[in-house]
Amino acid sequence: MKQINFSHEGGFPLEQETLERLQSAYRTELFGALKAHFSIETCKNYIVATATEKKNGWAIIHLDKKDCTDPEYNEETPEGILYPILKGKPTGYLKTIRKDTNLIYGTGKSQTAYFDYEAVYIEQAEYTTGASQTDKTLAANYHILGSFKEILDHAALEKILTELDTAVRANAKEITKVKDEYLALDGSKTMKGNLNMGTYHISRLDVGENPEANIRAYDFRLGSLERRGMKHGQNYLGRALVDSTKDAATTSLTLNYQADWDHIHIGGKVHLDSAPATADDGSFLLLGEQNQIIRSNSLLNPLLSHVDDLINRVTKLEEKKPAESAIPKGMIAIWGRPASQIPEGWEEYVPLRGRMPVGFYDPTGDEKTQDQREGRGEGVTYYYDNDGYTIYPFDTILNDGGHIKKKILLSEMPSHSHKFTADHYVTGSGMRFGSNASDDTGLVNLETEPSGSGVPFSVMNPYRVIHFIEYTGRPKDTTKPTSPTDLIATNIDNKSLILSWIKSSDDIGVTNYLVYKDNELIVTLGDVSSYPVTGLNPGTRYSFSVKARDKAGNLSDSVFKDATTTATDTINPPMPLSITAYEKTPNYIHIDWEPAPNTEPVTYQLFKKIDDGEYHELAARRLGSQLASEDYGEGNEYNTVRFFYKVRAIDAALNESPFTEPVEVVLPPMMVACFDVESPVTMASGQTKKLKNIVIGDKLQGFSFPNEIDESAGDYFLWNGKRNEAIKTEVTVVDKKTSIQPNFYEIKTGDNIIKVTGEHPLLITEDGESLKWVSAKNVAQNMLLIDKLGKTKAIESILFREEPLEVALLDVENVDNYVISGIVVHNNKPSQPRE
Repeated sequence: MKQINFSHEGGFPLEQETLERLQSAYRTELFGALKAHFSIETCKNYIVATATEKKNGWAIIHLDKKDCTDPEYNEETPEGILYPILKGKPTGYLKTIRKDTNLIYGTGKSQTAYFDYEAVYIEQAEYTTGASQTDKTLAANYHILGSFKEILDHAALEKILTELDTAVRANAKEITKVKDEYLALDGSKTMKGNLNMGTYHISRLDVGENPEANIRAYDFRLGSLERRGMKHGQNYLGRALVDSTKDAATTSLTLNYQADWDHIHIGGKVHLDSAPATADDGSFLLLGEQNQIIRSNSLLNPLLSHVDDLINRVTKLEEKKPAESAIPKGMIAIWGRPASQIPEGWEEYVPLRGRMPVGFYDPTGDEKTQDQREGRGEGVTYYYDNDGYTIYPFDTILNDGGHIKKKILLSEMPSHSHKFTADHYVTGSGMRFGSNASDDTGLVNLETEPSGSGVPFSVMNPYRVIHFIEYTGRPKDTTKPTSPTDLIATNIDNKSLILSWIKSSDDIGVTNYLVYKDNELIVTLGDVSSYPVTGLNPGTRYSFSVKARDKAGNLSDSVFKDATTTATDTINPPMPLSITAYEKTPNYIHIDWEPAPNTEPVTYQLFKKIDDGEYHELAARRLGSQLASEDYGEGNEYNTVRFFYKVRAIDAALNESPFTEPVEVVLPPMMVACFDVESPVTMASGQTKKLKNIVIGDKLQGFSFPNEIDESAGDYFLWNGKRNEAIKTEVTVVDKKTSIQPNFYEIKTGDNIIKVTGEHPLLITEDGESLKWVSAKNVAQNMLLIDKLGKTKAIESILFREEPLEVALLDVENVDNYVISGIVVHNNKPSQPRE
């Protein structure tokens, strides 16, 4: 695979070998085709075609991932490189090679002219021992194919690769036609004058105005004696692109100047960046029967009198037999007539039910003045901004709009009351509000008198929409669904219950279920089979019914069920007798209590607070009838922490007992696992940053293993892995804490000094292959550490220092490890048990 470098001074040496490479470099266009067809994602590697011992393959590789992961990198993300994979037996490991080739440019300077790219399968041993390298003439990188995505659309892939081979052969034939005397074969000078390739001609070639080689033309022509395709036969060179102004200040490029050709055929997508949104005369650009672009204003006109004509055309189409209809199935239309008049073959498009398109409202200046004078449309079709200007948000097609508002008056609101609290005290003459120091009884809950009468009001939208309809071609559905069956009421209490039923069936499909209470519709549901009814009155009998509705709006018969809520219980249960708590194991607190002296069933709520904080329900759970619980103490790694617990009983009617007196548990500080804040941390990009500068959200380098134990799922110290199983991965910082610790261990390797507290786990091996986690205090000098490349690192010395050190602790996610001070360490949250 070749890529050409055009950026060096002195011009591009148009010599034979480079021309050949320029012709083959078009293969880079294949990457664009693959990216568009298979949704290639930037910064992810792909196997396009697997190489075998009989045929070559292809891979797309993004070598420098820091451009995509480092938030401080502002350059554009690089495109991937398409690598040919040489024939060979697949091994699961790939080596990619880029060779640079220099040529002598017009200044006499040797510069890189092009690059050769290739990839080969390698064995695991070479991958493990090999190191990526980059120098002036060679770049080599190593990859594990297990992390590559594979393109599975083989039919489309084969078609693209076949077209590639055909084009290569065609280009090879064209190269042989170039005469040697017009080329700087030794690459020692730039080309001068006209390039005459027989009947293939580029006119007015100019490279003298700029140190770089450029083709500058104000009249660029294409054509040949053999194939003119023009009206003007006197000049066989047809004009293709002309600057018609010939003015240095402006440029006006004209395609097909003076109609030198009768027709232009364009393949692929055509983009008209400067085309206006609407035409002044109401005309449209259409494709004719011969795929010609024509202009027509017979379909629409400025007076919009086309509406009836359009409806008549649609009606005629609908009257045709389904096989003759030109309306594609699945077309969505806006229907501005009653639903009962939806034509045959069309049905309501339920996903857009109740939606409205962006409106269009364009009154004249006089109409706007009249609207504002009489107050019509304020808050609906126009509003006033903060500076007092009148804004019409619907006066442009496709305008976002959205700033329409209407003030609802108190009389227009439904009848309602407001709850509030007030201080009160009691005297001989009754309750008084306010404060009375001698007899203050605290706050009381009150309600205002009802207000609002639900006066109706009108909101007029600037457009009218009744339905979105979809063309299905099916006859109109007039068959109602079957009735739901087996309607039952469960979980009945004094204020709520749950209705359940067996679903209906329909020849087209059920879309909704309508639930009624005492013959009044309370909710319209989707395709479900149950509904929780709330807001009921205690001890009350209700009649419920459910109907099914299909896509055409046909309703089934009802299924009925009567249910009675339970009576209200307002008596609070007694308080539990006592509560005790103690630290059962490091950081785990056991809490138990004496039951409430009550014959009726109750559940318990356990509440907790830390130090002087607020009480909250422990784990937000009801404890049922159990009389004990355990709590993870969340011990602080720096200071002594006090925990307080209290419990209360709740009966079936949700009446609550008083709380018990709080019980207190004190936990001393925990031991922590940290690194010196000056330690270098390896980022996912390969760069390093000091630990003290790491922030939440940073992306770091880590390693994943197939059988690793997640910290939250078990004791990861029991894990054993293999060094050759390590796969480099990216982890995200989710927490960071700093502190001053009284002592630490100083571990010296050949190129670094590691300062770490004794509790932090390090990844070590004793035989060079088997891996395990060992706390820093238990690391011995005969052990080997694992570095950021997955290689071993010998320990020269280990010292324990009894002196203070500022340290920081990281919490990362994805996998529980990262690289610091050049070695792999475990993610260690501030929650390890104290010893």
